[in-house]
Amino acid sequence: MPKSKIIRIIPDRIFYKLWKAAEEDVKVYEYIDKFTSPLSDEYINFRKKYNLGELQVMDMLENIYNAAHLSMADIIAASGRRKADIGYIFCIPIRTLEDWCSGKNKSPSYVRLMMIRKFNLLKLGKYIYLESDNHTVYNAYKGDGRDAGQKIKEVISENKEWSSINYSKSDKNDYMMSMKEYEQLHVHNNSRDVQNIIAATDYLRDYIKKK
Repeated sequence: MPKSKIIRIIPDRIFYKLWKAAEEDVKVYEYIDKFTSPLSDEYINFRKKYNLGELQVMDMLENIYNAAHLSMADIIAASGRRKADIGYIFCIPIRTLEDWCSGKNKSPSYVRLMMIRKFNLLKLGKYIYLESDNHTVYNAYKGDGRDAGQKIKEVISENKEWSSINYSKSDKNDYMMSMKEYEQLHVHNNSRDVQNIIAATDYLRDYIKKK
């Protein structure tokens, strides 16, 4: 990955808010405006909090909106699997799947979301990941023979846009909590991966404290 690029992390609690809003009976432009207009009560400063530009935010929100409106039939078709395969993977009775696909019964949105994420049908944008996509994020830094932890440090220290962000106290706490949750909740089988991730998160924590 080019050194000029940095990974953007969207906290799971923020994604939850975005996803639930996308399920509402609103037009896509209304949905986007809800989170991008400073006049909105739900406004999120994505630039300040997550280093996302305006076009990146609009594309990300549109992708979330479109994913939230995928039907069960759409998801199964996009997965390339048969209904029977889906039933085995998620332990869902085939009759239930057929009723969901036909529209006879409505499938729960959280079931559709689990399938969407399982089959990688949710694309937030280039180098934009969810907090819980820890393995995907870590693997994005691997590939040229150096430790992933070291590459994370280099990306942060060399990117001027990231270094120029002024974090408020609440922003620091939000980001710090994310790092703590990452260390406490995510388990890796490879001890070297664990050391690299801990080193990187320690670096991030120290870096943010100095801002």
